[in-house]
Formats: sequence, structure tokens, C-alpha cells
Amino acid sequence: MFYSKVNLKVVLTVFLGTFYMMEPFLFAQECPTGFPKSLPCPVSPGETVSLEHRDRVQRLSRLAGRALSLDFRDEKINLKNHNIPGFPDPISIPILRVIAGQDYFFDSDRDDIRPEAFRLLDIIASNLKSEPPDVSLFIAGHTDSSGNQPYNLGLGLRRAQRVAEALVKRGIYQDSVYMVSFGKIMPIDSNDTEMGKAHNRRVEFLFSARKEAIVRHLEHQPIASCKPIVPSGMREHGKGTQLFDKTGNCKPTSKIFFPVKVSVLPEDKSRINALSQKEAAIKSNPSITPAQAAIIRKTIESDREKIPINLSHDKVPIVIDMQ
Repeated sequence: MFYSKVNLKVVLTVFLGTFYMMEPFLFAQECPTGFPKSLPCPVSPGETVSLEHRDRVQRLSRLAGRALSLDFRDEKINLKNHNIPGFPDPISIPILRVIAGQDYFFDSDRDDIRPEAFRLLDIIASNLKSEPPDVSLFIAGHTDSSGNQPYNLGLGLRRAQRVAEALVKRGIYQDSVYMVSFGKIMPIDSNDTEMGKAHNRRVEFLFSARKEAIVRHLEHQPIASCKPIVPSGMREHGKGTQLFDKTGNCKPTSKIFFPVKVSVLPEDKSRINALSQKEAAIKSNPSITPAQAAIIRKTIESDREKIPINLSHDKVPIVIDMQ
């Protein structure tokens, strides 16, 4: 099932309106008998992550405003899918997908972040600085169906890494910031048109209270396998979305993707903070012209590039059933 690109304002209006209608039922609970009145009522893990999720959506929508065309998608992973301790039935864990076209970040076949994308990175970074320290963020690179899968996986990973590095170099110190690439196997639109391909070339930011929830969510996404192998004389079917054997039958298989954790070394945090303060000074100084600000920002980004990044595998495999 493919999704069309939707208007950010409409999506947020519908989502937040529905949430506020349900809020009294979700969070209006009395404190346990005998609980001290001087203390706030304890909340369940499900209530906590739902509150954090609501704040996250409000904060990102406010920061993005109307200037950026982002696709916000509100997802939930149910108990039968995640099996995460501490979240009993019927609790489900919310996941926020923020989709930005890769053409916004990168030129064709390149992995250098375009200067125009720095504003979006600043918005994501500002949001993460207000998040709980244990929130998880996955940055996923996706491509269209052009080119072979090994090349697309590499390109998607390089792009995801550049975005992840840019975020942690903006003072993001969450415990769980991951990058991963799926190449062309997870389209959100048809690859039969140029517009559909443009939608599929994208970077996704997935936020949740638990990394396991994001992993389970990704494992249940609709996928498009490799180019079909169809015997001579048979009518082609599937439009490149299934893998066939020599008899024209689908060949079920699975693929394991290993997200990579991205972080900075503790000794480099002071350099990062100094650059962030330098950047903030630009905004607070009205005497700096836009041209001067652009030059200073370019110097700051150049200095950020010199900060080393720590990459590590954190044993969180994503198993995709390629059927």
C-alpha cells in the first residue's frame, strides 16, 4: 500500500484534534488510595510515552511553522508486535515519522548536505534538546528504484550518516540516535512516475520512547523486493515489486539490517557547545547582515565537519521479511 504526500497542516490538525478529544479518557485517572496528596499522581509507562508523544508533535509543528513542507505520520506499534516489558495490554507505543524529501537535503547522487537543509536540522536538533534523554531517534535513508540495491543501500546509508552526524554535532546527546538505510525496498509511492520516485527519495526521522518499538514498526512496513526475474514469454507482473524464480513464482527470503548508533566523544562536547553558542549569537545580533550571517554559518559548519564521530553497532537488528 502506497501513501500520497499529505499537507502538514491538515495532518497535524486532524491528529491533534482527535488526541484532545480522547485526552480526558487517556489521562484522567485518580491517584491510588493512600497516595500522598502533596505528590503528583504516578502514571503508567503508556501514559508517559503518550504525553511525551503529544508534546513532541506540538513542539515540532511549532518549530517548523509553515515554511517547511514536512510529512508528519502518527504511527502506533501494538503489544502483539513489540512485546516490550513494562507496556502491558492494551498499551500501544506511539511513533512519530517525520518525512523530508531527500532532494531537500541532497543534490542528485550526492551525500553532501545542501545549505538550505541546515534550517531543518536546526529544528530537529532544537526538538531533541527538549526531549527526555532516553528517547530514541532513527534516521533512515531511502532511495527510488533507479540503480541496483547495493548501490542504493550505500547511498542511503551515507546520506543518513551525514544527517545523523550533523545532528549530534549540534549538541544532541540522546542515548539512542541511529542511522540505517533501506535503499529502494521501502517505497511510500509508486516508482512508475517521476513524482513517485521523488517521494521515495527521502530521509525519515522516527521518534519513539523505545528503540525496540521503532525496530518492530520498521519490520512491519510494506516492502518492494528486487527486480523480478520473469521467464521469456511470460507477462511481466509486479512492476518490480517482487522477486521471482525461473518459474515466475515469488521467492520468499529475509534481509537483516543493522542500524548504527551515532554519537560524539565526551571530550568533544565543549567544542560542540562553543559552536552552538557562536551560532546563537548570530541570531541575537541585529547588526549582522544576512550575507555576513551566511559566511559565519559556513565557517561554523566547516568547523563542525572536523569533529570526529563515534559509530557503534548496538545489537538491534531489523529483520525484513522479503515476500
